[in-house]
Amino acid sequence: LSFIATDAKIPAPILQAMYLDKPLRDHTLLLLMFSGALRRSEAARIEVGDLDFVGQGIRLRLKPSKHQLHETEIALIPGKHYCPVSALANWLKKSRIGEGPLFRRMNRWGQLMPEPLGPQGINLMIKRRTGQVIDDLYVSGHSLRRGFITSAVTAGKPMNKIIEVTRHKALRTLQEYFDDAHKFCGHA
Repeated sequence: LSFIATDAKIPAPILQAMYLDKPLRDHTLLLLMFSGALRRSEAARIEVGDLDFVGQGIRLRLKPSKHQLHETEIALIPGKHYCPVSALANWLKKSRIGEGPLFRRMNRWGQLMPEPLGPQGINLMIKRRTGQVIDDLYVSGHSLRRGFITSAVTAGKPMNKIIEVTRHKALRTLQEYFDDAHKFCGHA
């Protein structure tokens, strides 16, 4: 389990605008994807039963996928400014979802549907919401995963803790993020 704080370098204008004027589902989903370094496909498959609220935060079980051959578990811890733990608790309370898919499609009237929000729907939501805040900003689901890694690296978090969250199999892949984050530090 990982215990990396989720407050570092989140694009504040995007999350603030989403939290104040946009559906709680989208805000919660963005926080979860960032703080858990989740892929769109992973976020789309999360069910209520995959969440275990414990004293220090949430244990999130991730089902096997083409990227992860075995079920894994990551820890989500409370943040100071943007807290995935309280956002998830608030989403569950207000949506009244007690079982099944955690993030569901909404119809044009804002009503939750029983079907899960799929990976493509998540991608479109991310692009729509970020585009409403900053014109011509290109953000994708991977941007949130990359943002987590870059934030953790620049905050000086140990690589083994970052790997616990990102679930990278190849250290070289993660090293590329480290190299990119430190490209201008200590330049010769």
